[in-house]
Amino acid sequence: MAKYYAKRFFSASERSFPLAVKITVYLASLLFFAVLLLASQQEWLSLQEWQLVRYFFYVLIFANTYYCGFAPGLTVAVLSTLFTATVFTPPGSDLKDFSFASPTVFSFTAKYFLLTIAADWIRNNIEHLQRQLLANQKLQAHAHHLEKLMLAGEIAAGIAHEIRNPLTVIQGYLQLIDSRCKKLCNTPESFTLLQDELKRTNQIISDFLRFSRPDKPQRRLTHLNTLLKSASSLLYGELLRRKIQLQIFSAPDMPKISLDENQIIQVFLNLFNNSLQAMPNGGTISVYTSHEEKSESVSIRISDSGIGMSAETMEQIFMPFYTTKANGTGLGLVITQTIILAHGGKIQVESSPGEGTSFTITLPTI
Repeated sequence: MAKYYAKRFFSASERSFPLAVKITVYLASLLFFAVLLLASQQEWLSLQEWQLVRYFFYVLIFANTYYCGFAPGLTVAVLSTLFTATVFTPPGSDLKDFSFASPTVFSFTAKYFLLTIAADWIRNNIEHLQRQLLANQKLQAHAHHLEKLMLAGEIAAGIAHEIRNPLTVIQGYLQLIDSRCKKLCNTPESFTLLQDELKRTNQIISDFLRFSRPDKPQRRLTHLNTLLKSASSLLYGELLRRKIQLQIFSAPDMPKISLDENQIIQVFLNLFNNSLQAMPNGGTISVYTSHEEKSESVSIRISDSGIGMSAETMEQIFMPFYTTKANGTGLGLVITQTIILAHGGKIQVESSPGEGTSFTITLPTI
């Protein structure tokens, strides 16, 4: 509770400095005022020295407002005003008889509070500029990423079209040869193997084309929980074979949202397959869904107990053609991200080596 009120007092949401720094600056200022109070009671300082001290109050006010926030700065300004008024009250007079309109005090009092407002304004503008700079950097990085995606997409589309034509011819003749020499050939499984490899090659080409020319989502109202069950049922046999347990924890209040069912199922399959390949010795995939009414969004978190990823790998997993798999194309997660973005959502990843990986998808409900 004390930490909560401390954060509110020191404007934690508006100041980028650590809370410990703010508390240190503020407590140091209060300690200085305590020393000054003792000095005034013991009459350690002369009037000329007190005149120098009241100039030092400018430093304290600016430091507290800049580092700690408006409330601490205002507190220090009030204390500075009280000390200035007390010290320069004529001997034998009571403080209540003293007028703050006195030229000796008023100029400093006004400047103390004006400095508090000015320091807070300066800090707010600096933070605003910092936020803008960070946003611009993110936009530049995103634009650079999009340029690379466009270039890679054009290359992928060209290569895919050029390769698919001869593959179609080869597959047609292979089927013809297979149908004519089934009885004569001693190794009919060779033809099956060749045809399977051709199908796999065609699937890779389809991924290239889907990456280069993503389909526009064909939306309709549907339940995400239903799509998760559909995707998991398609992997039922593979999960059993790999000794992997898939657990789905569905939020009961999930609303229907407008989605392309096939594309979202493909997203889930891509993420499930990544998890499967990250757990060669078995493990657990946990899926959590939730509904955020305030942000008008739903989220799906897919976590596995696999080998995890390093920070360097996480930075590149959404880059085209980047893969850590022996037979991977590096397009699965790129296509996944493209689908999520086309639905107005976002996808984030968290991972550590040896501690598994979590993908969190957020989609708008409107």
